[in-house]
Amino acid sequence: MRHPSWTFSQVCREWRTAVQGHPRCWSHVVLSLDKLENSLRLSLLFAAVMDNAGKQGIFIWIDSPKAIPSNLMSGILHSCCLWREATLSLTLWDFKALSEMKHSF
Repeated sequence: MRHPSWTFSQVCREWRTAVQGHPRCWSHVVLSLDKLENSLRLSLLFAAVMDNAGKQGIFIWIDSPKAIPSNLMSGILHSCCLWREATLSLTLWDFKALSEMKHSF
């Protein structure tokens, strides 16, 4: 997961304060999970992006040719009330998981 606002927030304290103070900077989320990545790291990063987005509606794009780890899927689903638009390219397994988890909110 790459997010420009995350990168800017790592430059220095002033940039971090500026970026974190503007939820709109966090309104576009792109998750491209084509590489093997640490699911715990991705879950924590996704949670940080969602925290910074606040109540701002988000545009989310997810592309995953493999099954999304359950801890990351849970975080994604808990953010769905903030979605203004979603583009999902998932495995059949993930769509099945989505339909089963929708009742848990």
